[in-house]
Amino acid sequence: MDEIVGGGGKAEFYVSLFTEALGGFELDHSLLKRIFELSLGVSVEIYPPVVG
Repeated sequence: MDEIVGGGGKAEFYVSLFTEALGGFELDHSLLKRIFELSLGVSVEIYPPVVG
């Protein structure tokens, strides 16, 4: 991981949420701790329903 970040790159935990209504999710504290330990970023994309 140090080589990736040191070389200008980044690594992240990526979540896509496809939804047809309001909703959410939770990241458990043990998962957040592990993400932090791995020096990962967190990226979340939310996709609303397609109208048409």
